[in-house]
Amino acid sequence: TQDLTKAKNLFQHGCNLNDGTGCVVLADMYFSGKGVERDLYIAQNLLKKSCDLNLGLGCGFLGKAYYNGIVSEPDIPAAITVLNKGCSLNDAESCNGLGIIHYSKDLDTAKYFFQKGCELNSGSACNYLGLIYSKSTNSDKDLATSIALFQKGCDLNFGQSCGFIGTSYYVGHGISQDVAKAKPLLQKGCILQDGSSCLWLGEMYVVGNGIEQDLATAKTLFQKGCEFNSPDSCMKFQQLSEQYQNIAPANDLAVLKKMEQELVHSQQYNNQMSGQVEQARDFVLQSPGVLNVLNLKQ
Repeated sequence: TQDLTKAKNLFQHGCNLNDGTGCVVLADMYFSGKGVERDLYIAQNLLKKSCDLNLGLGCGFLGKAYYNGIVSEPDIPAAITVLNKGCSLNDAESCNGLGIIHYSKDLDTAKYFFQKGCELNSGSACNYLGLIYSKSTNSDKDLATSIALFQKGCDLNFGQSCGFIGTSYYVGHGISQDVAKAKPLLQKGCILQDGSSCLWLGEMYVVGNGIEQDLATAKTLFQKGCEFNSPDSCMKFQQLSEQYQNIAPANDLAVLKKMEQELVHSQQYNNQMSGQVEQARDFVLQSPGVLNVLNLKQ
């Protein structure tokens, strides 16, 4: 607590001196209630100050706060204004947020912002752009482009992208079927809380395709997929539980630790992920029931 109080004072001092980054970090403390009493109004005002100071990251968070109506009713026009500013300041998630807002209304505009967001290394933007190309009926070239975008999204630690490309390798959609390449991608996606990745990885353990059959591990993966909002995982877990009542799910920690070890030794594994996988595993074990308040959803 003493360290958090000291940190809060330092960030407050920085923000008072017009350091936008200090304002953003302080806003995060007020959003989460870490070291301070939770106050969304103060948090949003701090984000506004950081955006006024031309910090793109602050504009991105502020736009998401407006979009989700964190303090008051959702204000889409205000969100678009500050996200445009953030994107012009080369904040990747601001561009991604604009893409999400336009996705269902103006696909060309959405594609433009996802393209820029992906170039600025937003895994989510690469993932959405990959989805757009994957739904194109133009040519095999678009399908190949979508695969490359999903790969980049996965490299940027966006779990759903790992699931898409892992599944593509598993079933041979758009690329040659390769179960050995599918496994580490699905493992990474599952660790990053993509329910579909957990589902397909669980299927691999059920049928023993490319790996040794392990129904206890499969149960755990289906259970995790269900917690990560995959309805098919919920169904698979129930079916497997009814069919093999004598087999208990494997220990969460043991399964995830094994996946981490296998990923570290896999040639597919991105070394940049090694420092984050431990943190991701903790998130998996905690199975949070709520999303970050600043997570912009379509």
